[in-house]
Amino acid sequence: MLTNFLRSIANVSRALRLVGHLIKGLLMAMVLFRYLKPQERDGIVTQWSLHCLRILHVHVRTKGERPPHGATGILFVANHISWIDVLALNAIRPMRFVAKAEVRNWPVIGQLASRVGTLFFKRHHPHQLLCVNRLMQSALQRGHCVALFPEGTTSPGDTVLRFHSGLFESAVGSQTLVWPIALRYHHADGSVAHQAAFVGDQTLIGSIRRVLSQPVLHLDIHFLPTFAGSQGDRYELAHRARAAILSAFHAQPHWPMPELSSADSSIDWSDEASAAS
Repeated sequence: MLTNFLRSIANVSRALRLVGHLIKGLLMAMVLFRYLKPQERDGIVTQWSLHCLRILHVHVRTKGERPPHGATGILFVANHISWIDVLALNAIRPMRFVAKAEVRNWPVIGQLASRVGTLFFKRHHPHQLLCVNRLMQSALQRGHCVALFPEGTTSPGDTVLRFHSGLFESAVGSQTLVWPIALRYHHADGSVAHQAAFVGDQTLIGSIRRVLSQPVLHLDIHFLPTFAGSQGDRYELAHRARAAILSAFHAQPHWPMPELSSADSSIDWSDEASAAS
């Protein structure tokens, strides 16, 4: 009983820290960003995202070749499981995300997403597809890195849903690099951490509470081989990206991680090979 009480106190403390950190991020984006250079804004986004992961007790390990410092004009494509996905990817390399229009109305988070350049997309509105593709293509041609979750929704984390090909047209038009990324949340024993998934009729607040109830969540981010947007039409690019992500799931279904102490960084920058040596 005492253990449960102390755990509840700790969860409340983390929740308060998270709310404070979200408000701090919004204030920085509203007040400071207009006076900063893009590189300075990127640095703030990275550090802010890292601190969020620490508050949430999400430990991230990367595998594969990570984006080099200064990489520009890349379309990152990932499977989608949770709102944490955005924090984790931004902690590695700030990106402009494509998100459903409903996110804009989320308390604090919606305003924050708008301030950092998120491209909002109204699903089931065909005319929006052309508009968002043009915005994405323009951003890519100007050297921005754009992140896309082509499933169009979140999955429980143990599968990869069908990819919608529509927004891959931006990669075809800009002839940019496409970089698939496989995401997987799990516990220390390698089992899938379904608590991280933001699916079904969950509310955002309910999902946050579920994540905070976990002592630790592990997230593996697998950067897969890139390919050029010139290597096919949007259907072929979508198929190739999904096949690459599926291959990562099939090749290493558990991606086990070593135990991490509370003193460790939220992100382990060593890949699987070096971690095993």
